[in-house]
Amino acid sequence: MPAHTGAVDPSAIRLGKHPARRHRQHARLRDLVHWRLYGILASVIATVAIGTIGFTAIEGRSTIDAMHLTIQTLTTVGYGDVPLKTDEGKIFSDGLGVAGVVIVTIGLGLIVQGFVSGGLRETLRKLDYHDRIERLEDHVIVCGYGQVGSAVVDYLLNERLPVVVLDRDEGALANLPLEVPRVCGDANSDDVALAAGVERASCLIATTSDDSDNLLMVATAKLLNPKLIAMARSGEPEDLQKMQRIGADLVISPELEGGQQMAQVLAEAPSGVIVCGHGLTGHSVMAALVAAGRSVCVIDLDATCAERLLAGVTFVHGDATKEHVLMEAGLKNATGVVVTMDNDAANLMTMVSVKDLRPSVTVVVRAAHPDNIKKMLALGADVVISPEGAGGIALARAAAQVIEAQRQGQ
Repeated sequence: MPAHTGAVDPSAIRLGKHPARRHRQHARLRDLVHWRLYGILASVIATVAIGTIGFTAIEGRSTIDAMHLTIQTLTTVGYGDVPLKTDEGKIFSDGLGVAGVVIVTIGLGLIVQGFVSGGLRETLRKLDYHDRIERLEDHVIVCGYGQVGSAVVDYLLNERLPVVVLDRDEGALANLPLEVPRVCGDANSDDVALAAGVERASCLIATTSDDSDNLLMVATAKLLNPKLIAMARSGEPEDLQKMQRIGADLVISPELEGGQQMAQVLAEAPSGVIVCGHGLTGHSVMAALVAAGRSVCVIDLDATCAERLLAGVTFVHGDATKEHVLMEAGLKNATGVVVTMDNDAANLMTMVSVKDLRPSVTVVVRAAHPDNIKKMLALGADVVISPEGAGGIALARAAAQVIEAQRQGQ
């Protein structure tokens, strides 16, 4: 997400600092949208009324006949059944017809311009989101629509649970399904959180890649709604306790969650496992495999990784994409290889090198981007796991359980 600006995106709905002011601003925005339609309708009614009065006075017609003549004039269908009697009436009819054509042309032009430019359509959509959020209760607010946030939203939508998405980036929100209500702004500010209905929500899930932002989002939400269940993503292990101290009910590290799932695939491996990469995900894989009693060898380009290994874990300093490094790590006798780097190109190259040397070995690969999962499977990976997706699903599943428990308690 972009850096913290402390302000609502100017292309989004403008939000005041107090509920009453926000309602007034939304009312003004709605008025701006509706004035074109109301203005066109009022002009047509006024023109029909003037025509009716004019034909009544000039032609001496009854009100019904005068209105009939007026509509015939404006719609240019002719006067076959009610002909004009006087020259004055004909002149009046000509003027009325010209005025009608001008009004219709201008009105249609305004409507078409609004929809072609997208401005009217977009404004109406934002007003619809605002009205829908105002009616929501016991919903889930997802702060941040990146890889973790999208996994959370997809899970909640599949469970048919109400969700509102907050993000500073209008472009990120454009990737949301149109039916999902959203607010573009800084979730750390009270007015944006209130615009998302935080005071009526069941859960808030902070999913950005910035731990300090997630911490502040949780604190803001808890102050506005102490009963809210607040959950957060954490990218750094030392931030887990900080978030819990300020009120987070659940904190999940996608890297740790994904690492544990990757390790489970080879937890029953009869012989050694090679772990390529020793970042957060790689360390999580190593720890889970050691806990399961597996023999582990770690490969990493950073020689200092050797200082952070668990007892009994061997280390090879080198590039895991190179065949001689893989062989030095014991690939010839290994049961499986877990590729955990945060670079999908490097992960693919490592996987291909492993399969070239030992086609039968089980290879579990990390996908740093969900779009690459199918490519990795097509190129020979046995299992592909996205830590961001795993972490998002874990957060969303916890939120779904909270809502289910609240519903059963009602």
